[in-house]
Amino acid sequence: MGVDYLTCNYCEKTFNDCGYYVSCDCGMHWCSDKCAIKDKYKLKKKTDESSCKYCREEDFNDVTLLKYALKELKLTRKQLVDNYKISI
Repeated sequence: MGVDYLTCNYCEKTFNDCGYYVSCDCGMHWCSDKCAIKDKYKLKKKTDESSCKYCREEDFNDVTLLKYALKELKLTRKQLVDNYKISI
């Protein structure tokens, strides 16, 4: 059994999955209760169901937003990389 390293969805701190961390049923995870609460994570204590702003579709992760933006701009990832290279 190995150790996985995760990145907190709120503070972006890296942490391992051997210690305490908070995770939502949708797969999002936070390094602490404090970060989870600040990122609008909610645990319903009576049913043990969890939800966060991502699974409630109140917000979206950066990858989802990037894919949407590329589609709206009618660009491929390669085109975006090429454009970025030219600009730096």
